[in-house]
Amino acid sequence: MSGDCSCRMPKLDPEAVLFEKALEDVLASSIFQSSRQCQLLLRYVVEHSIAHEDELLRERVIGANVFGRVPDYDTGNDPVVRARAAELRKRLALYYSHADEAQQAIRIEIPTGSYRALFKMAEAHGLGNGRVGNGAEAPLLGNPAVENVAGSSEGHSYDASSPKEKSVAEPVIQIPIINSKAERPHRLKLIAAAGLLITLILGAGLVGINQVRGSRQRMFDSFWSPITDPQKPVLILVGATPGYRLSFDFLDDYRLQHHIPSTKSQFFIDLRKGETIDESQLKPRELIGYSDLAAVARMVAMLTRLNTRYDLRYGSGISVTDFRSGPTILLGGFSNDWTLEMMHQLRFQLQGRDHDQIVDEMDKSRVWTRKLPEETFSGDDYVVISRLPRSEMGNPVLAIAGIGMYANQAASDFLNDPDRLGALLKTLPKGWEQKNLQIILHTNIVKDIPGAVTNVEAWDLR
Repeated sequence: MSGDCSCRMPKLDPEAVLFEKALEDVLASSIFQSSRQCQLLLRYVVEHSIAHEDELLRERVIGANVFGRVPDYDTGNDPVVRARAAELRKRLALYYSHADEAQQAIRIEIPTGSYRALFKMAEAHGLGNGRVGNGAEAPLLGNPAVENVAGSSEGHSYDASSPKEKSVAEPVIQIPIINSKAERPHRLKLIAAAGLLITLILGAGLVGINQVRGSRQRMFDSFWSPITDPQKPVLILVGATPGYRLSFDFLDDYRLQHHIPSTKSQFFIDLRKGETIDESQLKPRELIGYSDLAAVARMVAMLTRLNTRYDLRYGSGISVTDFRSGPTILLGGFSNDWTLEMMHQLRFQLQGRDHDQIVDEMDKSRVWTRKLPEETFSGDDYVVISRLPRSEMGNPVLAIAGIGMYANQAASDFLNDPDRLGALLKTLPKGWEQKNLQIILHTNIVKDIPGAVTNVEAWDLR
């Protein structure tokens, strides 16, 4: 489930009503309004904790239901749940450090190492160390199966936590029982002061992180705003490479001659030395590389998240009039004739007889050469990203022109990442949003797999 979590907590339980009120207060705060994903995660965790649905509070299940991952995704390579849960705990700490007494009547807590929500009741006469008027500990309420109740008696302490909720990496902090009535107020003040100091430090750090992320997100949105016009569909044109296929007549004859069962739809043609195939048996076709397909998938997914319509085409079957209906994304370098045509008037261009270079037309000594031997398919690749809010086509154009198809995939990943793209855009001069922009990126290929963009080679504004 990747959008709003439509489930609601039961209304019949009085405790559930209080918990839901506490949840809505947190979600309505400015600290949580700035993070849609933290809102979704907190609501999901709280509601399923109250419903005692422990099986829905596992990392992989949360990733699928809240963040739209496939049910069997690899949590090791995609730690989205752990990362958002850590951010969620920080936001909760920041919220309660600024909350008034009424808002702290019930505190929502998500212990480290767990995705179950607990609820801590405030003391009856003022907030403090979690104690009620008679000196007993206020319980942490939530799923009874994981209820964490800490209490003390004269000279003794106990912990009724469920062992499975303990995190191996989480340190256990023991607070000594204070028997002296004279020392108790002083000790409590010291503990409260230390807690306040830690909260302020964490809060300041979180605010700083959120400010940086917010700034990068705004840069990301500015970059994409000319392309993601909600009133006009985006034309996505993927380049294709010329190729050939064998005719069906030839394949049928070959199957009969070599006694290949009709149930076997795929087989290799064994051509021996000296054998030839008549040219009439070769049929032209356009082929799309698998890395280009991966790049298209990323672009389509992002446009879908942004509620932007799109029209996907490939090959050479479009005309100039197709560009006049709205913004365009051109994907592919030498495989896309429209990309080469559009780049012809720009500073950084794809050139070279062997199709392996990017050249700076203002300084011919600056050349970026693809180094990717066919024997290993490992090495360096480069891509030019051209963002043209003012293009000759009449509408905004974004072109992703890799020397090879692997660089197209790496560039698409980069353009879908607000943190990395935003960090780059913050280094550009003011006013870049209205100008034509070109960026050269480098990526490293290891056995046909493109890595992340490692550095920015050059950029140009016009």
